Amino acid sequence: MVLWRSVLRQGGRGVGVVQQLRADLPGCRPQLTWSCLHRIYSACKYSTGGSEAGSVQVPAETKVVVCGGGVIGTSVAYHLAERGWTDVTLLEQGQLTCGTTWHSVGLVGVGKDDPEMAKILRYSRKLYQEFEADDEGGVGWKQVGSIEVAQTKDRMVALKRKHAIITAMGEEAHILLPKDIKEKCSWIKYTDLQGGLWLPNDGVVTAPDVATMLAKKAKQKGVKVFEKVGVTKVLTENNRVSQVETTAGPIKCEYFVNCAGQVRYLSYHITNLEGRWG
Repeated sequence: MVLWRSVLRQGGRGVGVVQQLRADLPGCRPQLTWSCLHRIYSACKYSTGGSEAGSVQVPAETKVVVCGGGVIGTSVAYHLAERGWTDVTLLEQGQLTCGTTWHSVGLVGVGKDDPEMAKILRYSRKLYQEFEADDEGGVGWKQVGSIEVAQTKDRMVALKRKHAIITAMGEEAHILLPKDIKEKCSWIKYTDLQGGLWLPNDGVVTAPDVATMLAKKAKQKGVKVFEKVGVTKVLTENNRVSQVETTAGPIKCEYFVNCAGQVRYLSYHITNLEGRWG
């Protein structure tokens, strides 16, 4: 356990430690838990460098500070840059995708009762398809389709309502009988089902790859991305954000976007916040 803690503290260099162990001790097969392997892998693949204390130099001033390097934070940075706002600084207290993004299942489905939400999801799907065709690497997009099933008549009514909303938007969708569900997916028990909704254009992506691609595209447009820089306090002046204090120094800004995932609720205490999130 002490050994693996030492490996993890070394971030991306931990991979080299494991390789050296195998070279020095023939037959040694170090066993790591999934969480340990992921942290080493993330440090190696997603790190942008500057991980040593004091080695990160954040800008003294920027227009927008985005807190959080998951899929939401990188998406905000990317879309701001797409619309011409390139004076943006993204801060991540660990490494990109090291929060909840790395274990997201990456489902991309447009089957929503809210038409506006469905439009956003259609846009996301189109964007991921474009990323998949990018010469710099894809995001693991696979168009596999999706099935929503109904075990009760009320649930079936809800699926038919959803079907009407989706098809009115021009999206392909089909109501299925129980036997049709069995044909689409043989593993589903269909004898107790009323029916289902089949969306052939839905798919899946690899969530960390999406965030990494968004960060890469944002950086190409001028966005600054910093890892291992946490937010310690957000200051306001005349009821507006004026400055963000970080572990690498203060940053004056006009806007602060909290995309910190599990700890985003701390924005409630945005003025003179004590603590840290990122």
